[in-house]
Amino acid sequence: MSIEKVGRHTYADIAYNGANVGCIITEQGMVLIDTLFVPEEILDWDRQIKKLGDKGVRCVINTHHHFDHVLGNYLYKDGAIIAHENCYRELIKPDGAMTRYFVTRREDFTQDIKESVYRLPLALPNITFQDRLSLHLGDVNLEVWHAGGHTDSSIYIYVVEDKVLFTGDSFQPCHPYMGQAHFREWLRLLNATLKMDVAAIVPGHHVVCGKTELKQFIRFLRQMWNRAKKLAEAGARRDEVITQLRDLINYYPLANPGEINIQKYEFDFAVGRLYDELTAK
Repeated sequence: MSIEKVGRHTYADIAYNGANVGCIITEQGMVLIDTLFVPEEILDWDRQIKKLGDKGVRCVINTHHHFDHVLGNYLYKDGAIIAHENCYRELIKPDGAMTRYFVTRREDFTQDIKESVYRLPLALPNITFQDRLSLHLGDVNLEVWHAGGHTDSSIYIYVVEDKVLFTGDSFQPCHPYMGQAHFREWLRLLNATLKMDVAAIVPGHHVVCGKTELKQFIRFLRQMWNRAKKLAEAGARRDEVITQLRDLINYYPLANPGEINIQKYEFDFAVGRLYDELTAK
């Protein structure tokens, strides 16, 4: 059992193949943060949380629309699944969770594993919000708000009593996917996060951490922004900026050997997206 107690009410598990997941124990039932994507891991997480409390799952909160955070929703489809309105809008699109986009290229997955993921039914959020949402569940209060930056559907979840912040992929102390990012908005968000009263941060991937790692992540995005901006202002073409920034792929170690080629491709794509944002009229 790899569940880590992060606060009096708050637990997280960072050991699964997919995204980090969380469980918040309240007097009115458990609140789950994200739901994984590998079938065996979805079921294992469900078994593990049942050891934490006997009041059942009160609701699920999806931090954004990507497959590794939402495919396990199907287990809880008869209950409340909460997400931002943009998450719902993305998920109703063909491959809106980007399952095939990413899983097809996973070099460490057998075809059998890939097919088992593709077969998972998608349970859509049934409660959505635009800006902020407060949940008052007996002895625990949660503040949920639109974060943006990483994707248009990204949100934060703050466990008030524990001062624990779930950021989804808007912060992770490792290489993020940036293919749907809005970089100016993202940097504003992260700088505002530095001012929050947090005892622990549960990112979308990698280890539970704090503001030291958050500052390092901000430096990473800031380097991307400043270098791309300087090159663009000097008249560099899009492809030249991409080439010049490739060394930043070494800022964080590439954690999963099965995703090295994907991460290199996605990094180039992200720098191109950043260039487009910087040069947009």
